[in-house]
Amino acid sequence: PMEDEDLASLSVYKFQKLVKKDEGSVHRRLRSIKDDADWLASFVRRLDCNFPLFANLRCGAWYSPSFDGTCYFKSTDGHYGSWEFNLSRINLHVAEKCTENGGIVLVDSTRKGKPYPDSFNRTIPIWIGVINSIVADRKKAQGEGDFSDWKELSVPSWIDPSERNQIEKRIPQFVEKIMSNAVLLSNIDDLSRKMKKPLKALLFNPNSKFWEIDWSSLEFYPVICVSASRIQTDDDTDYIQGAGDDEESWAMGLTYQMFWDNWEDILDSGSNIETFIQQVKENHEMKFKESLQGESDVDVEELKKCFDFFGNSGIAIGNSPQGKEGKEKRKGERKGEKKKESA
Repeated sequence: PMEDEDLASLSVYKFQKLVKKDEGSVHRRLRSIKDDADWLASFVRRLDCNFPLFANLRCGAWYSPSFDGTCYFKSTDGHYGSWEFNLSRINLHVAEKCTENGGIVLVDSTRKGKPYPDSFNRTIPIWIGVINSIVADRKKAQGEGDFSDWKELSVPSWIDPSERNQIEKRIPQFVEKIMSNAVLLSNIDDLSRKMKKPLKALLFNPNSKFWEIDWSSLEFYPVICVSASRIQTDDDTDYIQGAGDDEESWAMGLTYQMFWDNWEDILDSGSNIETFIQQVKENHEMKFKESLQGESDVDVEELKKCFDFFGNSGIAIGNSPQGKEGKEKRKGERKGEKKKESA
């Protein structure tokens, strides 16, 4: 235990992080993540839509061992009064995948006290409003007709009408940002030729009522935003809502790839979990170093696996020390292991 003088020497920020670590042990967090991931897998099956599953980095990436892609919708872009559309987070690949597949499922989470992250409440509706508006303008310019109804901003019902109106007034200036960028505008024109209807967000969490949906009958492409964590109650002491958030404060260098590659052993390690996580990290680092031994040239394709790229923007976030193995490769390895066990 810390002495009074030790506590006094801590900055407020460090003290808050210390309290957070005490209140949410690594084991509780990872167990909560696993429980939420189980619910998410079940929910996706119930959707019965075959839409690609994307993680909203970085929190969302913890909630499934296998995503079809990643995106980056930042919650702060949707904070009240600071609504923003950042070209470095344009996420055009999400709109493209949504259009190609008839819809898309995005996964994120949020901490106790909120049913949805601000990335779902505001950032994604703003993004959809901008994409729909500029595509509508480009279609009209190309003589395809009047698509003015695409420009209506759709936000969750709990967003105050006054806030909605303020956001809507900013959409034209966000559109202008893209219009002034020749490269992005060319990509938008490609998207415009593919889009036959507007995008629209649908929000779900474990506390939501679910209804059967005929996806092919919708007059829009659904952007299904799933907040993976249930709303935590005061007596739900063993569970941590949004446990994957702020990983720097609790994960001890463990990445979501490392977790899902070793989740059973990690959760079974009990009180030795911190020591076991250190072993997992060391094993991954050793494998990565071994993979580099004897290599005279850098394998660019292998190097790319170390990062999550945001579409074709050239922007990426490093994902793990050993690099990100392809989803198909992991599936193949699992199948191979199961065949060996059954042999």
